[in-house]
Amino acid sequence: MKLTPAEFAFMNTRNRQRAMGYEFGALIKHLKKHGIDLNGKVILDAGCGPGFSTGLISLEFRPSRLVAFDLMPEMVELARKHTTAEFFVGNITDTGLPPGTFDAVFIFDVLHHEPGWRTALQEMARVLKPDGVLLVEEPSKQLVRLGNLFDMYHPPEAMFGWSELRRGLLSTGFKILENGRLGLGLFQNYLCRKEEASL
Repeated sequence: MKLTPAEFAFMNTRNRQRAMGYEFGALIKHLKKHGIDLNGKVILDAGCGPGFSTGLISLEFRPSRLVAFDLMPEMVELARKHTTAEFFVGNITDTGLPPGTFDAVFIFDVLHHEPGWRTALQEMARVLKPDGVLLVEEPSKQLVRLGNLFDMYHPPEAMFGWSELRRGLLSTGFKILENGRLGLGLFQNYLCRKEEASL
């Protein structure tokens, strides 16, 4: 779903950019711990927002191909100003991208906006190559509910708890390699690998 004006404004602040660097750094540590090298790989930034995450991915990995999309055309236009990538307007539940295309997919704080978040996970598994990795960062259900009090509406169907998100990842055919917490436990991140059963 599209962001409210309040959340759109927040997503484009310097504070959000700094937080994105912190979140991205935590995922880099997971990759290094498991010896996963994404340098020169084909990478997708799903729900790229204003492009802070896309820029970080580009600088860190120098991908051979970097694709990024967002549901909101306004966000895609902003993202194009931050870095060079193949940008398009698209839906995380049905990207239209070819199957088995990407070595890695990044999702930063997107699933809690999407009532069909389980379908989104299936779509990400579809576009990943065999043994490709999915990197996910999401806020807690409590934080999402708090956001709703400040005109940052999120659909009830997308207010999953940690155990529900974990089950969603596993049932989609991902193996969870690493799971970490950030911000006093208000955020969690996951490094997952696509398993043979999901091919």
